[in-house]
Amino acid sequence: MAGRVRSFIDTSIIVFKKAMEETDDENLKKEYEEQIRKFEKLKEIIEKRKKGELTMDDIIEAQKVTCYGNIGFCCDPNYKKCPYFLSACEALGIDPYDFAKFKRLLTVILLDFLLKPKKST
Repeated sequence: MAGRVRSFIDTSIIVFKKAMEETDDENLKKEYEEQIRKFEKLKEIIEKRKKGELTMDDIIEAQKVTCYGNIGFCCDPNYKKCPYFLSACEALGIDPYDFAKFKRLLTVILLDFLLKPKKST
């Protein structure tokens, strides 16, 4: 998986750079520049993780490539192969399928807690 996702990161940078060259819309150019910055940051985070230098700021930054800025809100990779989620997981060294299983378990625990009738005091 690592090679495929890493390739997506590199490919995404190329695609966004090409799109920037092809548009005259300054707002779109700014959006593309921001996406390029996020993917370039993911590549830096991968290298830091490999050296054992990953920080909490890196973990937060890696998630910014996703739609909601947090991998906790991403779709389950069993249903949707979102390249943004997969890229963030790769940067962090997380197996996206293990993350999804854990998220499902936490959701059941959270709902069980929230939906239990409250004891009156």
